[in-house]
Amino acid sequence: MISDGSDGSDGPFHPLQSTVIDLTEGNIFNFTTITIPEGVKVSFINSFDNVPVYFLATGDIIIDGTLDLRGGIAGAAGPGGYGGGPGGSEGAIGIPGFGPGGGYGGIARHPGGGASYATLGTSTKIDSCLSEILPPTPAVPYLTDLFDGGSGGGGGGGGAYVKGCSGGDGGGAVFLSTPWTIYINGNIIANGANGNNCYTSALCGIRGGPGGGGSGGMIRLAADSIMIESEGTLNCSGGKGGVRSYDGSLTPYGGNGGYGYIVIKSPNIDISGKILGALILNDCIVDFDNDGDIDGADITQMASDLELVCLTYFAVSFGSLY
Repeated sequence: MISDGSDGSDGPFHPLQSTVIDLTEGNIFNFTTITIPEGVKVSFINSFDNVPVYFLATGDIIIDGTLDLRGGIAGAAGPGGYGGGPGGSEGAIGIPGFGPGGGYGGIARHPGGGASYATLGTSTKIDSCLSEILPPTPAVPYLTDLFDGGSGGGGGGGGAYVKGCSGGDGGGAVFLSTPWTIYINGNIIANGANGNNCYTSALCGIRGGPGGGGSGGMIRLAADSIMIESEGTLNCSGGKGGVRSYDGSLTPYGGNGGYGYIVIKSPNIDISGKILGALILNDCIVDFDNDGDIDGADITQMASDLELVCLTYFAVSFGSLY
């Protein structure tokens, strides 16, 4: 990651209507202040290198609208994320999703696996035509310098005369930093995209495997004070697995994508809004399994490296996240 200090050279950022920023012209922004008003959405056109977004400021950052880094917008991963794997050709295995937690590709006729990131994706489903369950890929461990978007879901396997369908793209990555205060009463979204739905036939052989869901990305916040207000949401959810129907009316069979990371660094943190992702406070694991409370499952999740678990915070907050 780059230094988290802004030089203010880009002036204030205060769009009055929804805005799309082209990252081919650069992904590092040095603002004085950042204000996204209610009803305004800021989204991005990815660069060829698919880089994450740095929104740096010398003054306050206020998000009352939406900062949108979802995967799947315009058929691409979120900024800094990875694409879903293409579906397999007739009778062929699907291509695995891209990125370190990319979902496995499905064998012939079978769905693609869900991507993993902070948490595991889910396994694929089987029915009378499907014989093998595909597990999720391993999760990506948290490191203090980790700054990456989500991984893509696996592509589904092809059937007779039918191609498999592609996995969902991973969510993006954004870093917001200021020496002052970050206020969020709107939304920062870095969701993974859903796996693509695929063709259903009464004949088991003539079926394409749906794609697996992409994983959520990463949201990093650093400031002297960070306030997530009651209407504020930080969302790094994974995408859902694709279903065996173009109209989406049937049960999802592709694996779901896992949650991404939400990393907050500040000596003064006040959270009353919604957190959807594996929460890291000041480089310590807090609610790692994203079940809304702090309990033994969170320590079990990180049993391989207990130094990353905030044991003091855990003891004080046992049974309650905030």
